[in-house]
Amino acid sequence: MRYRYELIVLDDECKPDTGVQVATKAAADKSIVAGVTHYCSVVAAATVDTLHKLGLPTVVWGAVPPDITYGHKFSLAWESSSQLVTGFPARVGGSATT
Repeated sequence: MRYRYELIVLDDECKPDTGVQVATKAAADKSIVAGVTHYCSVVAAATVDTLHKLGLPTVVWGAVPPDITYGHKFSLAWESSSQLVTGFPARVGGSATT
């Protein structure tokens, strides 16, 4: 089976307040089904609870301080020694095809 998806970029500017606004915007858009988020650890720390509360599956790929990766009791899809995958923005129905 083939899926069509579109990757979108939402800039958090490495600012926690902006990150929370972007996370809220992404979670409110029903065409966004998951996210791959944050290189900037301070933004990841600020948004992880927001993304969880709003139900947006998120992969935090670059921000791996223990407070982010082990400081929560969220369900894990996959975990390595340095990364947590719980799931950022992929939009259904875009132009790229896998």
